[in-house]
Amino acid sequence: MSVLHGLSFRRCDAEQIFSGIGERKLVLALLAGIAPRLEWNGTEVLLASGGPEPGALVCVGARGPAAKQFMDALAQALGRLGISLFGPCPRNNGQWPVLAHASSGRWEALPISESRK
Repeated sequence: MSVLHGLSFRRCDAEQIFSGIGERKLVLALLAGIAPRLEWNGTEVLLASGGPEPGALVCVGARGPAAKQFMDALAQALGRLGISLFGPCPRNNGQWPVLAHASSGRWEALPISESRK
């Protein structure tokens, strides 16, 4: 299994900017602004939530050929929005659901039922 790269931010920080859309839709919206290069094909974006509490962490992970490059681009996108990074995600043993993956220079989001497998 490839190395998992991840970052986290507090749910309440995102809620101040994107009230009520939830972390899944927020991350998908951020993906829309990050065009994957062809060499990113096969890179998976994973999402885990620490719970519904306002102070809970939202963790976004990536694994695959361009995981680090994607995480750098995501960190920059969050910074432009004023969402502070909290730090690395807690260890997860790679069990987070896959939210989307890069294919042919675009992101393909998985339906919720598939992303929870």
